[in-house]
Amino acid sequence: MGKNKKPKVTQNTTQTNAPPAWAQGIFELGANDAMNLYNNGSGKEVYQGDRVTNLSDQTLGAITGLNNTAQSYNNSYLNGLATGPNAASQNLSNMASGAQIGANPYFNEALQNTLNNTANSINSSMSGAGRYGSGAHTGVLANELGGIATQAMSQQYNQDVNNMMAANSLIDQANQNQLAGASNFFQGQGQANMNALAGEV
Repeated sequence: MGKNKKPKVTQNTTQTNAPPAWAQGIFELGANDAMNLYNNGSGKEVYQGDRVTNLSDQTLGAITGLNNTAQSYNNSYLNGLATGPNAASQNLSNMASGAQIGANPYFNEALQNTLNNTANSINSSMSGAGRYGSGAHTGVLANELGGIATQAMSQQYNQDVNNMMAANSLIDQANQNQLAGASNFFQGQGQANMNALAGEV
């Protein structure tokens, strides 16, 4: 028995993409016009100028003013006065910290001179009374010289502490003045920037 063979059928389809017959003339006319424009160089001369608008005179003036203001306030001396250490804090910091308490280089010399003069006066008095070298003489010397030294050292200490407190007050006052000056300086800079932006340079 044999198999039934069906005949092989081949089908070809042709598809055409074309405008409808009624529009054929319009397309041909448009294509001809486009080719003529191309051949004549139309469209080659595109705009070559700026594609952004220039800044106005007012904007340029504001930018220039801001730059000038920045240069004016970019002054190392003025900035140093506004933000740097002031003379009071530099010159008085050692005294304000208490490092000078008891460091008067002339105090010991002055005290010793006073003690010597007092001792000479006591020695002379005791010698005239015939008591030189006695227990009374030694007691008077110890009491007088000890009292003078204690009082002088106490007064010097109090003076040193007062000087320390005064130095701290002077530094605080200088810092407050500097802070006020810095505030005025930077407020002036801010106002100058505002004026520059407004074109009031």
